[in-house]
Amino acid sequence: MNNESLGTRVRLERFKRNMSQEEVCERLHMTTRTLGQIENDKGKHRQSTLKKLTDFYGIDPEEVE
Repeated sequence: MNNESLGTRVRLERFKRNMSQEEVCERLHMTTRTLGQIENDKGKHRQSTLKKLTDFYGIDPEEVE
């Protein structure tokens, strides 16, 4: 099991793909504010939003805190 937070993992996966927050948000139909909050582990977010991100990046939710 990995001890990275979901936000850290999402940010690292975005960097690996050389994508901006704006590009990810456009593809996933979310705001940059929401993505920024998730990447910085701030606030509560809908499970559907988190699922969009984990599906998009191929992250197993069981691998993150």
